[in-house]
Amino acid sequence: MTEDPTKIAYLAGLFDGEGSIYGGVDPRTGLHITCIMGPPEALKLFHEAFGGSLKLYRPTGNQKTAAWRWSLHGAIKQEAFLAKVFPWLIIKKAQAELALQYVQTVRKKGSSLTPTKEVIELRTLIIRSLSELNCKKGRNSSRKPVKEGD
Repeated sequence: MTEDPTKIAYLAGLFDGEGSIYGGVDPRTGLHITCIMGPPEALKLFHEAFGGSLKLYRPTGNQKTAAWRWSLHGAIKQEAFLAKVFPWLIIKKAQAELALQYVQTVRKKGSSLTPTKEVIELRTLIIRSLSELNCKKGRNSSRKPVKEGD
């Protein structure tokens, strides 16, 4: 993991604009931290600095170009990433705060214990809050854009 403050600030800004933090439908399946872009160069910096996976998605349907996706899995890596970029986040600061709460409910080091009912309820609430924040930011929204001057 990188300790270079300039690189961390750069990646935080990039993630703030292009990244995503969201939860799955089932609160036991975890948290998703991703960033998707056309050219892979910036995503390779995420991969080098924080680990995770880097995948190419070929165009399908109406898509014209391929896209690269960086994903970070596992509560330990996710918590470390969020803690590093948190001070520089602006747009996604509230999502990152909720994500940090979520990863703190996960047992570290592959414990096989099933989460309690209370933990599942807390995770569900966090995921619902993340979804609401993401919709307010314009993602996953069915609202049509308003023209300037209207």
